Amino acid sequence: MAKKRLSKIAMDNGKSFKEMITLAETKLADSMISGKGKGIWIDNKGQELLNDACDIPEIVPKHYSATVKSRAPNPRFVYAVIDELQIRVPVLVPKKLARRLVETSITVERITDNEGSTYRRVV
Repeated sequence: MAKKRLSKIAMDNGKSFKEMITLAETKLADSMISGKGKGIWIDNKGQELLNDACDIPEIVPKHYSATVKSRAPNPRFVYAVIDELQIRVPVLVPKKLARRLVETSITVERITDNEGSTYRRVV
């Protein structure tokens, strides 16, 4: 699939354009959205997330673009800077990939619970 207009996604899901804009802004990373006004385009990953979020919006976590800066003492984590928030956070990654991810861009999702927020890499 290629990029798709947000208005077309809204029609397919039976939602209004304004509802879809707020859903896209709250659930998708900035890199998944392009354009402005009525000409907003959503990439492939964003389309899948929006379709899931239309059905059950509470389950889909917020996605961010991040740049991995260094490895953490725990081999299952790396430290990454989230571009939108400008904060450095530990991100859970597969142990085998931790060494190779330094200085690369990844997509992470934020999971919030009673303990606080955690971040993990999205494939």
